[in-house]
Amino acid sequence: MVVKDEAETPAAVQPAGERYSALLGQAEALLALDRHPEAASTALEAVQLDPGRPEAWVVAGKVYYQQERWAEAAPFFQAATCANRRPAVGATRETDHHWLPWDLLAVCLGNSGRHEEALRAGLTALRGNPEPERVRRNLAWFVEGLG
Repeated sequence: MVVKDEAETPAAVQPAGERYSALLGQAEALLALDRHPEAASTALEAVQLDPGRPEAWVVAGKVYYQQERWAEAAPFFQAATCANRRPAVGATRETDHHWLPWDLLAVCLGNSGRHEEALRAGLTALRGNPEPERVRRNLAWFVEGLG
């Protein structure tokens, strides 16, 4: 079979890494268009291809995060904090491998009233975060919530 371009490549023929990246990009585009159910479904399809990578877990969590459905978003970000596989070939988002899932998880936990867990996640999110002052304000709020 001669393939002229990637758009003509059936999903079953595409290497898993390429398929993962394509699904991830599609899920992010759907999320940007507020097409939440489709974005979630597409992100979860990417998760099924490679559950050891954090990027698709983060996008799936953002579907619920953007809707302020904190308790539903938290498990996706929790999964992302445990997923640390990097592909041998292809791009990764460093933020998804470091502070971002912890930051989003902390916000979800805090907004769900789980302040002690939020504090632990927030402390981890602080390392390398480009917005340390915002994270510190969140940490103060989590401490107040322990009350």
